[in-house]
Amino acid sequence: MGRIVNLKKDAVAYGVAEMLPGYARTPPFGVSTAERKGGAINKLLREIAKTPTKSMADWALWFAGVEEAHPGTFTWKELRPMLPFRRPPAYQRIMDCSTFATLMAWIFGLPDPNGRGYDGTGNTTTLIQHGSKVAIPAASDFVFYTDGSEPVSHVAVAVSRLEVVSMGCQGDPRKRVLANCSDPALRLVEVRRYA
Repeated sequence: MGRIVNLKKDAVAYGVAEMLPGYARTPPFGVSTAERKGGAINKLLREIAKTPTKSMADWALWFAGVEEAHPGTFTWKELRPMLPFRRPPAYQRIMDCSTFATLMAWIFGLPDPNGRGYDGTGNTTTLIQHGSKVAIPAASDFVFYTDGSEPVSHVAVAVSRLEVVSMGCQGDPRKRVLANCSDPALRLVEVRRYA
């Protein structure tokens, strides 16, 4: 409960009430039934709170935790240009997979993984052209997939060697299996590291 209260105080410090349309005006940090029962959101928030410097994986879990506690907070939609990014506890409400991955890099303070200087454009194709290809996934790597219709059709943020947080459909972001993003139609293409 204390962490939730602190997040509410942080929200005031970030000026959430003055955000632009397309962003949530009130962060969803009310205490839900799952939180009262000590649900997964509390575990995610506790883990993130323990980390002095939050990684991209930590922030991806933060977003997944918000959606788990408050379903419908986020909307999956391809939108270009991307809305100007805001730092949590303010948050984007409308994102697709590449916007989500790019946002995690921006929050963490990395150069634009699309190589475009955060100009509001970019997609899975521009993301996979940058970073370093790695053989073994680690937390904060970007994991690329294809559905067969194009060389790369989806990206997710690794949170471990076996799991990713994906923003691929309504109800996301959420944790999924890294191998195929919990979607039998997807096939792993490669993993890239940007830090």
